[in-house]
Amino acid sequence: MSRKTARKPPARPSGRSRNLAPGPSWLPHAYSTLAILGIVLPWYFNVQAFSGGMGLVDFFRGSFANPAASSVSADISVACAAFFVWLFVESRRTGVKRPWIYMALTLIVSLAFAFPLFLLARYRAMENRAPSGG
Repeated sequence: MSRKTARKPPARPSGRSRNLAPGPSWLPHAYSTLAILGIVLPWYFNVQAFSGGMGLVDFFRGSFANPAASSVSADISVACAAFFVWLFVESRRTGVKRPWIYMALTLIVSLAFAFPLFLLARYRAMENRAPSGG
């Protein structure tokens, strides 16, 4: 008589022990460039709006002034919410410190600035956690 034995699936490494390779060496430069663009481009238009006499309430009204603006604003709002959820999960997984700073930067500066800045911090944290070759 043959006895059937159940095979256990291979153990999956936990998030803390997994080898976190940061990625190609050019990524920090790309993230830095995108963060700079993410502060310069939106704030070019923000300065125009606020120096033209627009207040904060009018600014938010303007972001839903027509269907096209409403579409972009709703899209960015959902993207921000998704980023905030992922931000805290990914910060814990990769060891990025003070994730709330990136949330605040998103709300104060822009998602286009905070997201690549977080990706840069994430890259650095993963680089520090990756095993050294040697």
